[in-house]
Amino acid sequence: MSYLEKRVDKGAILLVDNTPSVVRLLSDFLTGKGFDVRSASSGREALMAAAKDPPEIFIVDVSMPEMDGYEICQRLKADDNLKNIPVLFTGKSDETMDKVKGFDVGGADYVTEPFEPAEVIARVKAHLNLARMKTQLELATRELDTARKGSKRLHANLEKQVRQRTAELEHANQALREIKAQFEAVYNHHYQLTGLIDNEGRLLMGNRTALEFAGVRAQDVVGKYFLGNALVGPFSRGTRHVAGSHAARNERRVGPF
Repeated sequence: MSYLEKRVDKGAILLVDNTPSVVRLLSDFLTGKGFDVRSASSGREALMAAAKDPPEIFIVDVSMPEMDGYEICQRLKADDNLKNIPVLFTGKSDETMDKVKGFDVGGADYVTEPFEPAEVIARVKAHLNLARMKTQLELATRELDTARKGSKRLHANLEKQVRQRTAELEHANQALREIKAQFEAVYNHHYQLTGLIDNEGRLLMGNRTALEFAGVRAQDVVGKYFLGNALVGPFSRGTRHVAGSHAARNERRVGPF
């Protein structure tokens, strides 16, 4: 679990200093402002405490023995779970190079002793607020990324469904085309005239082979009155006329002649 997921919004501070009087002084006016302050007297202790329960901000003395504040900061910044936590350095030196070195190793600020309580509080609050805003931005970015990935998956699923449905429709259309072709093959290749006429007696369609056998073209007879002498005549040779009614469709089917 990462630092961003573990930490809570309560102003937790880890104070790293081996001078009891300084620890007591800083702890008193920070806790008096509602901050939750813990302390570590060595770099090793600080790293172990941070790994177990990350704070929201570190206040580190640059002149710690064995492992100085700069090295502590470097190790914190090398840890993926701790690298985003701001580090405020404290020190007696007001030399510019000491402050620059602190910024070079990843420090967020440098407070010079003797401390002015109001200044320390103001700097701590400023860096806490900045860190929290960065955290919120990072979490929002993660959520947006998750939403985008979800949207991509949804889009991919929809595309897959569309492809499947398109394939199904194409298969159905192909089946209909085959049925139509089979019907037309049977319909058009026999010598008995089979067709449809409308309510007024006009020929709507007729099978091709019968029309050709009668010596007429479809374009010459389709749309004309079938039951009149004009069209009955061509089919009289070797045929007889049978007309039946189809009540449901209100059409009549022409049988063999």
